[in-house]
Amino acid sequence: MPVAFDMEDGDGYKQRMGMPSNSMLVKICETFLTEMDNAGYYTVLYTNLSWINHVLNNSKIIPKYDIWLAQWYTSCDYTGANLGMWQYGGEVNYLESPKIAGVGYIDKNYAYKDYPLIIRNGHYNGF
Repeated sequence: MPVAFDMEDGDGYKQRMGMPSNSMLVKICETFLTEMDNAGYYTVLYTNLSWINHVLNNSKIIPKYDIWLAQWYTSCDYTGANLGMWQYGGEVNYLESPKIAGVGYIDKNYAYKDYPLIIRNGHYNGF
């Protein structure tokens, strides 16, 4: 699977500690993703719908990388051609049970792309 860079503020830490500017958040994403690319890894950007629309929306990284979008809802509202995965639920899951017996609550995801094949054929991640 791809190496994912998580850029959001799901627990409110960034907000409590002094939210960086949108341009700084984009720069952080660009730096990590570029360095991972340069090292030969297939990378994706993990974020949520609000952040992709309002925080990272004007950046060059959005069309360059696949997006793993977190949106716990009945459907994925992101319409970008680079949607690679959709996280549709965790504790809140509108599509199916959010639990696995013996494990508890889990995040659930849908992959729109065959990442093992892409990574293997592209010789990423050490292949």
